[in-house]
Amino acid sequence: MNGQNIIKKNKEIGGIRIYPAEVTKKGEVIKLDEPRESTHEECSLWHERSECPEKEIAVIVKVHRKHDYITGLELGCRPVRRN
Repeated sequence: MNGQNIIKKNKEIGGIRIYPAEVTKKGEVIKLDEPRESTHEECSLWHERSECPEKEIAVIVKVHRKHDYITGLELGCRPVRRN
């Protein structure tokens, strides 16, 4: 994964887009074209996309919560290393 963005409705997440990426054998990060998404029908205003810096991929997603609601997501990015 290289990026994400969300829709908020009433201060909670109403949808998410995940931007996939792949790592080549040479350690290059290639962004794939089509995001994967899941939304509620009544949601349509996407927040700005957040993504990892060039040559990095997301290794964790930090979930922000308020009470029982998910209010945001934050990517934890790391550089790609070849072994």
